[in-house]
Amino acid sequence: MICAFGLLSAQNFHIKYINAISPIANVQEDLYISDNNVISIRDSIVNFYSNQSGNIRFNENTNNVQISPKSIPHKVVIDKKKESDFVTVFEYLGETKYEILDKIPQTKWIINYNSSKDIENYKCFEARTNFRGSNIIAYFTKEIPYSAGPFKFGGLPGTILEVSEENTNFNSWMAISVEKSSAKINVDTKNAKKIDLKQYVDLIEEENDKFFLNNTKNLGNNVTVNKMKVPRQGIEKIYEWEKNNK
Repeated sequence: MICAFGLLSAQNFHIKYINAISPIANVQEDLYISDNNVISIRDSIVNFYSNQSGNIRFNENTNNVQISPKSIPHKVVIDKKKESDFVTVFEYLGETKYEILDKIPQTKWIINYNSSKDIENYKCFEARTNFRGSNIIAYFTKEIPYSAGPFKFGGLPGTILEVSEENTNFNSWMAISVEKSSAKINVDTKNAKKIDLKQYVDLIEEENDKFFLNNTKNLGNNVTVNKMKVPRQGIEKIYEWEKNNK
């Protein structure tokens, strides 16, 4: 999905993160920051590890499992234009590539300049917010003068190098390297079906319902199976239209 590398100014950055997606698995995410836009690219290779402390790290002895249709690596690309409330997510569902338009809700960060830590030799300050139902704690640095971060995060006076959901040992991103980069990333938009976020979430729920029915239809007529609403485990737990319906 990625093509065309070129030259940019020396103040562009490439930041690598480890994104813990469960207590025992993580993926790598790359953030490319330039004067014009910010692009996150999440890998499709899931790294399983046995570290029970919840710390995020790669392990050379872990098993790498590629999760994608027909074993083709489909990366998730998030294109975040500066000074815009919208991001565009390029993601696969089955073998169909979707271009998903997502309007990010306005985030009110509470910054605590009395709480700081060093991450990859950058001094970072603490900030907290609630993002789509998850209480978030982040650490950002003013030394990288862009309002940017991994996934769909941003809105702080600097770049986020660490972000996590409170009281969990996953749903977190930790920067493992920061470098100035001349790489320019262009997103391949060909053959992508345009859709908004609500439509995409509805499609995922439909696919989950089909999966449930296919795995319960052969249990027999005397077996009653009730499908329960399971809370989302990802960082996005409640969407804006769901709040309005409550």
